[in-house]
Amino acid sequence: MEDGGRPLGLHRAQVVKGPDQHRRPAHERAEPVIVGVVHVDDVDALARDQRVVVVDDLLATGGTAEAAIKLVEILGGNVSACAFLVELMFLHGRERLKHCEVMSLISYTAPA
Repeated sequence: MEDGGRPLGLHRAQVVKGPDQHRRPAHERAEPVIVGVVHVDDVDALARDQRVVVVDDLLATGGTAEAAIKLVEILGGNVSACAFLVELMFLHGRERLKHCEVMSLISYTAPA
C-alpha cells in the first residue's frame, strides 16, 4: 500500500524480482481520527485465488490493512500475510488482522 510515495513498493518489487503491483484498494475505512478511502487502480490486478501479501510501512490501529484485506478478498484474492516496517503494539492493530500472519521489523510497545 502507499500513501503518495512508493518507498516500500519499489523495494519489494526488486526483492521478489517482479513488477511493482502497487495498488490502492477501493474499500472505505474509518479510524477514530482519519476517514479515508483505499482503492485499486486496476480491477484486473489480481487473479482469482491469487495469494497476496499486504505490505505497508506502519501498523497502528490496523484499519488501513483491514480495508486492503477486504478489498483483496472482494477481488477474489487471498491474503496470506501482512508485513510492516513499524508496528505500534500499544494500539493493538494486530488484533484486527487475526486471520492472517502479521510480521513487523520494528515494534514499539509503548508511546515515546
